[in-house]
Amino acid sequence: MSNEFHQLRASAHYRTLEYFQRASGSNKERSLLGRIEYFAKYLKGAISGTSLYEIGSGQEPKKTFSFFEVPIGQGEYAWIDYNNDNIQQLNEFEVARFRDQAKFFKIFTPTNDFVKSNYLQFNYQVSIDPSKAFLSTGPVSKFLKRLYFQSNFQVNDRMFATYGRKLNPLKKTGIDSTVISSDRISTYALSFNKFSQIWGLDLNLNQNFQTAFLSYGPESRYYSDYIIRSRINFKRTWTFDLTSRKNKSYLSTPAFSNRNYDISSHSFEPRITYTRLTSWRVATSLKFEKKRNQNNEDASVFSFITEAKYNLVSNAAINFKFNLSNIQYNGTINSTIAYVMLDGLRAGNNGIWILDLTKRLSKFIELNIVYEGRKSVGINPIHLGRAQIRALL
Repeated sequence: MSNEFHQLRASAHYRTLEYFQRASGSNKERSLLGRIEYFAKYLKGAISGTSLYEIGSGQEPKKTFSFFEVPIGQGEYAWIDYNNDNIQQLNEFEVARFRDQAKFFKIFTPTNDFVKSNYLQFNYQVSIDPSKAFLSTGPVSKFLKRLYFQSNFQVNDRMFATYGRKLNPLKKTGIDSTVISSDRISTYALSFNKFSQIWGLDLNLNQNFQTAFLSYGPESRYYSDYIIRSRINFKRTWTFDLTSRKNKSYLSTPAFSNRNYDISSHSFEPRITYTRLTSWRVATSLKFEKKRNQNNEDASVFSFITEAKYNLVSNAAINFKFNLSNIQYNGTINSTIAYVMLDGLRAGNNGIWILDLTKRLSKFIELNIVYEGRKSVGINPIHLGRAQIRALL
């Protein structure tokens, strides 16, 4: 069913599989697959949206995972020997904060043991742009035309079939033995004067919830980020923006109590940027951040950040970034909580710098050279360089 403003697509399949010889259990297996898609536009396209709802059945292999060491900078995880026994253990791997620590990949290994599963997938996307509907020049219309809203929501749930089927995508999934995996991602953005070159205001909310039943038991992660950002331009060369953030992140894994955390943070960052045509841009900011874990670990972070970009000619560019931060922390240093709260740094003064050179060698070949450095209290400076050549097809 469809017209210029609405489209609806639906399909459903029901299958019965009958076994003539089976060692135990029922000789019949029934499965259902359904899918609904809807596209809509209202008020001359001022409101538009898409949605997808799908349910189905299948089989999932039980999975175990391990960490595989790779050359420096090519992995995603860092190994931190928390108990100093020089033995790699599952609860000692963290998502690497710096490239020189990224030495391991997480590899999921399927087994020959399969379980029946039911899955539910739901996605929707909605955008509201009043400027497409209001053509008058009255004060109310002028105000509404400056607004812009966008929202996205995704659900992907997989449950053990023996516990029945879940049909409601808005019902949250608990942390229990009925869940194989559950992923929920939602983003909301409201802007005022989004397309103005003079000033604007943005409000954003990002949320991500993941839970899975792994070989060692259930594990759940949650992250939320509330952002308010205002900006104002002066004479097209100077930009001042102010960003305030409120974050919350937690990890719950009963099998490894040393990895559990529930961290809340607030940050405030004024920033000023100078732009000269398309050849030169310099930005400087100060960032104040407070973090607190549920077990009363506290961290205060003050950072001075500066970055610059210079286009040498039409086929070359240099980027530089420097971050100097002072961290006050009252918790145990060699722990998961410290690594997450301090972003891989240490209490005291820390410096991070990056120099990036990109050069177009020919019409189809580009050279990129990157140098990264880091210095924290109690450790020697760390230097890392890499170069790569890309073919542009």
